[in-house]
Amino acid sequence: MFQSHKRLLLFESIVLHAVLFMGLVISVFPFYWMIISSLKGRGEVFVLPPRWWVTDPIFRNYLTVFEKTNFATGFLNSCFVTFVKTFTALFFSAMAGFAFAKYEFPGKNGLFLFLLGTMMIPGVVTLIPTFMVIVRIGWVDTYQALIVPGLASAFGTFLMRQYMLTIPDELLDAGRIDGASEFRLFFQIILPIVLPAAASLAIYAFFGNWNELFWPIIVIRTKPKFTLPLSLMLLRSRFPLNVDYSVLFAASFMATLPTLIVFFTLQRYFISGIATGAIKA
Repeated sequence: MFQSHKRLLLFESIVLHAVLFMGLVISVFPFYWMIISSLKGRGEVFVLPPRWWVTDPIFRNYLTVFEKTNFATGFLNSCFVTFVKTFTALFFSAMAGFAFAKYEFPGKNGLFLFLLGTMMIPGVVTLIPTFMVIVRIGWVDTYQALIVPGLASAFGTFLMRQYMLTIPDELLDAGRIDGASEFRLFFQIILPIVLPAAASLAIYAFFGNWNELFWPIIVIRTKPKFTLPLSLMLLRSRFPLNVDYSVLFAASFMATLPTLIVFFTLQRYFISGIATGAIKA
């Protein structure tokens, strides 16, 4: 009986690991295909049967990206806009979440419900009013137009508020007894505790801001202010008749690297946040 149960557990473990391995292969394969395709020659991407590896890599494709478009300028613009929007979204979301979680003030519940209600509104509904405001104040084709509409995040405020509700009020009361100001409580007690939630929000905000294409298309006019998605779109237009997909894959790989760096840098905080949430649940 014991041996039978042991064999059953072993079989379940093998099946589980096989399924997880298949999921890993399915998830990683597109990234692998992008890398090897970026090292192929023109027209080799769609040859049949497919070539699953590269015997003679062509690194020239990466230089072609910089020759065909203002990739470096778009990369720097995206870094600036993304980091500013991500940092401000984290800062304002943490402060607003702290206020909603740990303070009592008139209209608190109604204001929070209103905040949640804004999350139900599709972005396309506010697109035209936001653009009209940008036009009226003369911010078309400026960095302000890219940054200011995304300075705060309703979802970020909700996420931080829910995480801060789990922090005991007695911890803050002890700090107040020791003479700590509210700002000191926020920066020295609250922020270190909510670091896993902040890391999760940072990954979410960074990915969204880095890959944003629709809004920059609307408000940006000149190439020196193009973000990276706009530069990649311009690169596609450089091949109107015979598209060199190897060059496009090379540009896509370089554009993906920052998101990978951010994720692997913050993943331990992200995973610890998930584990903490599971324990508290």
